[in-house]
Amino acid sequence: MKGRISYLIFFTLVSIILTHATHAGAEDDTGGAEDGQKAVKEIEAEEARVIIEEKKGSTEFVILDVRTAGEYSGGHIEGAENIDVQSESFKEEAGKLDRSKTYLVHCRTGRRNETAVKAMEEMGFADIYWMQDGIVGWQDAGYPVVK
Repeated sequence: MKGRISYLIFFTLVSIILTHATHAGAEDDTGGAEDGQKAVKEIEAEEARVIIEEKKGSTEFVILDVRTAGEYSGGHIEGAENIDVQSESFKEEAGKLDRSKTYLVHCRTGRRNETAVKAMEEMGFADIYWMQDGIVGWQDAGYPVVK
């Protein structure tokens, strides 16, 4: 009887340890970023404006507009680079970007951001700000665009 109880206690403890280790690994998920790397951060236009001001002039910061060339030419955030996420060459063009830089990614209303950000994460980009409300939110907040 003692042997059976000892076996049950041992089995229970091993089960608890394995369950805890599995859950701890899941809770430590950082969206693809490894130790020392940053992850994707969803922000709104107001936060984007602050970040842009803080990083103004930095060669380590890129505003990436993932709308079409036509949308971009109609008005974009000053200094933004344009790569159309819907183009067949998006992954190729994005693949040429420096993965060590910080990117602020936006589209028109935030829908295409998800596609762009996921692709960039898969390519090893780790420090990305995702402007949820897009250029529409930017303009609604009264922030300027250039043509």
